[in-house]
Amino acid sequence: MLKRVLTIVVCGLLMETMMAADAWALQPAGPLANPQTARVRIALQRVGTRTDALVAVRLRDKSVVSGWVAGVGPESFQVTDPHTGVQSAVRFLDVSRLAGANLVSGDTVQCGGGIRAKLAKAIAVIVPGRQVRSNSLLGSTALVIGIVIGILIAIIVAKSV
Repeated sequence: MLKRVLTIVVCGLLMETMMAADAWALQPAGPLANPQTARVRIALQRVGTRTDALVAVRLRDKSVVSGWVAGVGPESFQVTDPHTGVQSAVRFLDVSRLAGANLVSGDTVQCGGGIRAKLAKAIAVIVPGRQVRSNSLLGSTALVIGIVIGILIAIIVAKSV
């Protein structure tokens, strides 16, 4: 009985160690270690820059910056107001919500937003017509599938001992 329990524990630890290594490899390092910051950066890369990349950004202090993306730097990006031409620098860490669209390619992105944004995204997937692209959800889904497979393998090994 003790041998069986020990086998289950060792198999579980081995699988969790392998899965944790994959999870650590998926996370960015350096100043972009914050997951929200990484999502904002990926969304801005999808939308692009120049006058065809329009964004609306809500900052953590509840102020709103909107316009087109003039450039993306290592820790911030620049948004130019189309009416006044004033350029604002926005740090990735200050972004609470981001919604953007590229007028040429038709790509749209959303980051943050809470339950209402998630509900709108779910409805957009259910309603036929326009297909919504994800902002890199596959990485976390693959990780969950790997954990479930690891648990199943541990159970099979424990039953065979």
